[in-house]
Amino acid sequence: MKKIDPTTTGSISQLNHEGDTKYTWDRKNELEVQAAKEHFDSLRAKGFLVFKVKFLGLKKEAVDSFDGNVGKYLFTAPEMVTEFTPDADYVVSPQMSGG
Repeated sequence: MKKIDPTTTGSISQLNHEGDTKYTWDRKNELEVQAAKEHFDSLRAKGFLVFKVKFLGLKKEAVDSFDGNVGKYLFTAPEMVTEFTPDADYVVSPQMSGG
């Protein structure tokens, strides 16, 4: 099993009606960064909303483009968002099945 280094690992959390799917990459590995960008772009093309997570997950910023140096992204299916204010520090979505 590959050991995960939190200082160099990027992650995508994909939230939808099935739950939370994680995708991680090594931010120092160009091939993994490129694969993460392709995954990011594919989710954007499907209409997912994306937020860059900052400051221990307490702050989220809506973004449209990938930056391989970002530590964590949160993707949510648009039908799951019941409230979003760009200036707010949160996104409200309904409870997922089983969670």
